[in-house]
Amino acid sequence: MRYMTYYLLEQHLSIPIDEIPFANTLWSHRLRPPAMLYGWNYYEVIDNAYPGKFKPWQFQKVPDKYWDGEEGKNELLKQ
Repeated sequence: MRYMTYYLLEQHLSIPIDEIPFANTLWSHRLRPPAMLYGWNYYEVIDNAYPGKFKPWQFQKVPDKYWDGEEGKNELLKQ
């Protein structure tokens, strides 16, 4: 899954790493079915390929219930 994500974003689509949170393209390029095998959401797919590089709140849509969790509440207070 990591390799497919790297390949799609960096090789096939030529998206610079710093622009990945703004490139909402994984599902439109058929990475949803493999992600569903792992039970991953969009952010988890990116975090698997780029561990620790991005935070969930950097993306257009955070994972469901993110702001309800402890990490989400802490991030909300920082803003």
